[in-house]
Amino acid sequence: MDFVQGLRRALITLWVGGVLLIVAGPWALYRMGLGSLPVLPQAPQTLSSPQLQRDVWQRWGGQGEPELVVLDPVSYVMSAAGQNVPPPSTLFAWRVASAHTQAHLQGGGKLGWNLATSALTIWVTRHWTLEQLLSEVSRLDAANPAEPRSAPASPPDGRGTP
Repeated sequence: MDFVQGLRRALITLWVGGVLLIVAGPWALYRMGLGSLPVLPQAPQTLSSPQLQRDVWQRWGGQGEPELVVLDPVSYVMSAAGQNVPPPSTLFAWRVASAHTQAHLQGGGKLGWNLATSALTIWVTRHWTLEQLLSEVSRLDAANPAEPRSAPASPPDGRGTP
Protein backbone atom coordinates (compact mmCIF):
# COMPACT_ATOMS: atom_id res chain seq x y z
CA MET A 1 0.00 0.00 0.00
CA ASP A 2 1.48 3.31 -0.96
CA PHE A 3 1.40 6.51 1.09
CA VAL A 4 -1.52 8.15 -0.79
CA GLN A 5 -3.72 5.08 -0.43
CA GLY A 6 -2.94 4.87 3.30
CA LEU A 7 -3.67 8.57 3.73
CA ARG A 8 -6.96 8.23 1.85
CA ARG A 9 -8.00 5.28 4.02
CA ALA A 10 -7.07 7.18 7.19
CA LEU A 11 -9.06 10.26 6.11
CA ILE A 12 -12.12 8.18 5.22
CA THR A 13 -11.92 6.37 8.56
CA LEU A 14 -11.57 9.69 10.37
CA TRP A 15 -14.52 11.16 8.46
CA VAL A 16 -16.78 8.14 9.13
CA GLY A 17 -15.76 8.16 12.80
CA GLY A 18 -16.53 11.88 13.05
CA VAL A 19 -19.97 11.46 11.49
CA LEU A 20 -20.74 8.55 13.83
CA LEU A 21 -19.62 10.62 16.82
CA ILE A 22 -21.78 13.58 15.76
CA VAL A 23 -24.85 11.39 15.28
CA ALA A 24 -24.38 8.74 17.98
CA GLY A 25 -22.82 10.99 20.64
CA PRO A 26 -25.96 13.03 21.41
CA TRP A 27 -28.10 9.87 21.52
CA ALA A 28 -25.63 8.28 23.96
CA LEU A 29 -25.73 11.38 26.18
CA TYR A 30 -29.54 11.37 25.98
CA ARG A 31 -29.67 7.75 27.17
CA MET A 32 -27.14 8.49 29.91
CA GLY A 33 -29.14 11.51 31.11
CA LEU A 34 -32.42 9.60 31.21
CA GLY A 35 -30.68 6.67 32.90
CA SER A 36 -29.57 8.89 35.77
CA LEU A 37 -33.17 9.51 36.81
CA PRO A 38 -34.83 6.86 38.97
CA VAL A 39 -38.24 7.56 37.40
CA LEU A 40 -39.61 9.48 34.43
CA PRO A 41 -42.46 11.94 34.94
CA GLN A 42 -46.03 10.83 34.37
CA ALA A 43 -48.10 13.04 32.08
CA PRO A 44 -50.98 14.73 33.88
CA GLN A 45 -54.25 12.82 33.62
CA THR A 46 -56.36 15.92 34.17
CA LEU A 47 -55.87 18.72 31.69
CA SER A 48 -56.26 22.42 32.35
CA SER A 49 -58.95 24.24 30.43
CA PRO A 50 -58.01 25.41 26.92
CA GLN A 51 -58.19 29.02 28.15
CA LEU A 52 -55.81 28.33 31.04
CA GLN A 53 -53.44 26.55 28.63
CA ARG A 54 -53.48 29.59 26.32
CA ASP A 55 -52.88 31.88 29.32
CA VAL A 56 -49.82 29.81 30.29
CA TRP A 57 -48.58 29.90 26.68
CA GLN A 58 -48.83 33.69 26.58
CA ARG A 59 -47.54 34.27 30.14
CA TRP A 60 -44.36 32.36 29.26
CA GLY A 61 -43.84 34.37 26.08
CA GLY A 62 -45.50 32.14 23.48
CA GLN A 63 -47.02 33.98 20.56
CA GLY A 64 -49.53 32.85 17.99
CA GLU A 65 -51.11 29.42 17.99
CA PRO A 66 -49.54 27.03 20.54
CA GLU A 67 -47.42 24.38 18.84
CA LEU A 68 -45.29 21.52 20.15
CA VAL A 69 -41.94 21.07 18.45
CA VAL A 70 -40.69 17.53 19.03
CA LEU A 71 -36.99 17.51 19.84
CA ASP A 72 -34.31 14.90 19.23
CA PRO A 73 -30.83 14.76 20.78
CA VAL A 74 -28.94 15.69 17.59
CA SER A 75 -31.02 18.78 16.76
CA TYR A 76 -30.98 19.79 20.46
CA VAL A 77 -27.17 19.74 20.55
CA MET A 78 -26.88 21.49 17.18
CA SER A 79 -29.27 24.27 18.22
CA ALA A 80 -27.30 24.75 21.43
CA ALA A 81 -24.03 24.88 19.50
CA GLY A 82 -25.52 27.50 17.18
CA GLN A 83 -27.06 29.32 20.16
CA ASN A 84 -30.39 29.42 18.34
CA VAL A 85 -33.41 30.58 20.32
CA PRO A 86 -35.45 27.44 21.02
CA PRO A 87 -39.13 27.18 20.12
CA PRO A 88 -41.53 28.20 22.92
CA SER A 89 -42.58 24.61 23.60
CA THR A 90 -38.98 23.90 24.64
CA LEU A 91 -39.42 26.39 27.52
CA PHE A 92 -42.36 24.38 28.81
CA ALA A 93 -40.58 21.05 28.42
CA TRP A 94 -37.54 22.49 30.19
CA ARG A 95 -39.73 23.78 33.04
CA VAL A 96 -41.28 20.33 33.56
CA ALA A 97 -37.91 18.57 33.20
CA SER A 98 -36.20 20.97 35.58
CA ALA A 99 -38.81 20.50 38.31
CA HIS A 100 -38.73 16.71 37.92
CA THR A 101 -34.94 16.52 37.93
CA GLN A 102 -34.73 18.74 40.99
CA ALA A 103 -37.17 16.48 42.83
CA HIS A 104 -35.71 13.11 41.78
CA LEU A 105 -32.01 13.30 40.85
CA GLN A 106 -29.75 12.01 43.59
CA GLY A 107 -26.25 13.46 43.34
CA GLY A 108 -24.56 13.93 40.00
CA GLY A 109 -23.53 17.54 40.55
CA LYS A 110 -24.16 20.33 38.06
CA LEU A 111 -23.06 18.28 35.07
CA GLY A 112 -25.37 15.43 36.01
CA TRP A 113 -28.26 17.84 36.63
CA ASN A 114 -27.75 19.55 33.26
CA LEU A 115 -27.45 16.25 31.40
CA ALA A 116 -30.56 14.78 33.06
CA THR A 117 -32.62 17.96 32.56
CA SER A 118 -31.60 18.29 28.91
CA ALA A 119 -32.38 14.63 28.21
CA LEU A 120 -35.70 14.90 30.01
CA THR A 121 -36.58 18.09 28.08
CA ILE A 122 -36.16 16.10 24.86
CA TRP A 123 -38.05 13.10 26.26
CA VAL A 124 -41.04 15.20 27.37
CA THR A 125 -41.48 16.69 23.87
CA ARG A 126 -41.45 13.17 22.43
CA HIS A 127 -43.88 11.56 24.91
CA TRP A 128 -46.32 14.26 26.07
CA THR A 129 -48.88 16.29 24.15
CA LEU A 130 -48.80 20.08 24.15
CA GLU A 131 -51.97 20.08 26.25
CA GLN A 132 -50.32 17.87 28.88
CA LEU A 133 -47.22 20.06 28.87
CA LEU A 134 -49.15 23.33 29.29
CA SER A 135 -51.35 21.77 31.99
CA GLU A 136 -48.32 20.61 33.96
CA VAL A 137 -46.64 24.02 33.69
CA SER A 138 -49.89 25.59 34.91
CA ARG A 139 -49.83 23.23 37.91
CA LEU A 140 -46.16 23.98 38.60
CA ASP A 141 -46.80 27.73 38.41
CA ALA A 142 -49.71 27.44 40.85
CA ALA A 143 -47.62 25.32 43.25
CA ASN A 144 -44.66 27.72 43.16
CA PRO A 145 -46.07 31.26 43.16
CA ALA A 146 -42.67 32.70 44.12
CA GLU A 147 -41.25 31.68 40.74
CA PRO A 148 -41.58 34.12 37.85
CA ARG A 149 -44.68 33.61 35.75
CA SER A 150 -43.24 35.02 32.59
CA ALA A 151 -40.63 33.80 30.17
CA PRO A 152 -37.12 33.68 31.61
CA ALA A 153 -34.83 36.53 30.58
CA SER A 154 -33.00 34.08 28.36
CA PRO A 155 -34.56 30.80 27.23
CA PRO A 156 -32.90 27.44 27.83
CA ASP A 157 -29.96 27.23 25.52
CA GLY A 158 -29.76 23.47 25.18
CA ARG A 159 -27.22 23.28 27.96
CA GLY A 160 -29.88 23.07 30.65
CA THR A 161 -29.50 26.62 31.93
CA PRO A 162 -32.09 29.37 31.62
